[in-house]
Amino acid sequence: MIETLRRSFFMYLMAGISTSTYLMNSIAQENKSFNISLNEGWNNISVPVEGIEKEQIPNLERGPVTWDTEEDHDVFAEVLDPKKGYFVKVNTSGSIEGSGPKPENKDVSLKEGSNLISSISGDLTKDDIEANCDVTNGPIAPNLPESVDYEDSPEADVIQPSKGYWVEVSDRCRTRPTKLEADFDYTPNSPNEQQKITLDASPTINKNLDIIDYKWDIGDDGTIDERGAVVSATLSSGDNLISLSITTERGVEDRIIKRITVSEFSLIERTFKFAPENPTTQDTVAFDASETTAEDTDIQAYEWDFDDDGTVDTTGVNAVNQFNHGRHVVTLTVRDAQGNEETTEQVLEVDPKRVNISITASDTEVEVGGKTIIQYSVNNFLSGEELTTQLLVETPSDVNVTGVSGAQGSNQYTAEATVPPGEQQSMRVTVQTNAVGQHEITAIAEYLTTGEQAIDERVSKELLITAVDGTPEEESTVSTETEDELPGFGIGSGLVAIGGAWYTLKSRMKNNNEN
Repeated sequence: MIETLRRSFFMYLMAGISTSTYLMNSIAQENKSFNISLNEGWNNISVPVEGIEKEQIPNLERGPVTWDTEEDHDVFAEVLDPKKGYFVKVNTSGSIEGSGPKPENKDVSLKEGSNLISSISGDLTKDDIEANCDVTNGPIAPNLPESVDYEDSPEADVIQPSKGYWVEVSDRCRTRPTKLEADFDYTPNSPNEQQKITLDASPTINKNLDIIDYKWDIGDDGTIDERGAVVSATLSSGDNLISLSITTERGVEDRIIKRITVSEFSLIERTFKFAPENPTTQDTVAFDASETTAEDTDIQAYEWDFDDDGTVDTTGVNAVNQFNHGRHVVTLTVRDAQGNEETTEQVLEVDPKRVNISITASDTEVEVGGKTIIQYSVNNFLSGEELTTQLLVETPSDVNVTGVSGAQGSNQYTAEATVPPGEQQSMRVTVQTNAVGQHEITAIAEYLTTGEQAIDERVSKELLITAVDGTPEEESTVSTETEDELPGFGIGSGLVAIGGAWYTLKSRMKNNNEN
């Protein structure tokens, strides 16, 4: 067939043979400009844009001529198709200049038999044509001016947009620029021998090809172990070679081999402790996962979920959290350096707060010689246990305590009480200011039990009383609730070292229990 085509154009070529050069520049996003040089005589050309007419070819003597595959003979063209090749003969050297829209679709249609084709961007290759068509000859460009015999012209690897190429196919087909590069990912990235590995071929570069088969060779031993774009496998420890072969509908194939290193399984001993063991809503619960271990590797991550909602609340080998009253599931997830992950959980039963403390001053501004009352209230929420409590008051030298039960020592006074389970107890200490100015009074509430729910804690508050010369403009009652400094929330900054009275109280309770 190509020999027939050669004879069909032979008379044109006898009149003179020349070659053409090609230049194309972009002038806008929508249109492309081009300039095709023409030498005197015959030229094999192709245009890269649509809408170029015969009249735009200067000094035209014969042509433009292309091949009509349906009629199997050469035909003259009035408008040049950017995906076809043409022969033109000019009587004087010159050039074709023009601009127009570049076709968005790069597909080139071929009919059974011989076709004179071209490309619009230079990225159509011989492999692309063979991947989509049953090629029996070509692609061949006339080797002008060295020879008029197509049999002497070499086959082309790339279809350039500057000229036409003869291609003979056995059936109607459509070709386009294609590309196939096999590739795959795997997860997890650092697998161990007990983990199932997912092999995913989605990173494969596939341009305009229909893939029909994915073949996986696990171990690269020549055996097809799995088929499909996504498969899974369990590998032994050490280095494993994985081969992926991809085949398209037209028989184009590509293959890639990757090495996956698999570690030995590392057993994680996961555990954690928390304190206090019987927390209340007043407590800050401390969690410790330091005893968690992994065989032959290190723990890389500790993730804590305090409310069983699947969300990581904090990370680290140690953590703290406060809880509302009720049942709470605490989950610890640990992950080692080899990617192993283990989860463990414990249930916390959180009780209501056991003790509620309040310290108030009746007046924070008084006349010199005036009095204010410091009131200490305690609620015992313990079940079945008495709470022994003591209020300690430390005053400066110009403030006197005028009323208190169980006063001990100069300028250091205490008031003691026993609070039955479920009850409240209040104690009052009256103080008198003897000089103008601000007077800092330290009130310390201490309480303890010696029963099953043992407590030995203290809360401190600094109360500032202002004494003025004359009648105060306004009296106020200020409450200094200490709930933000209850056990579990930390002790306040105003602690005063008044240990003697408290030591005496604890010793007396111990002696009473022994008796």
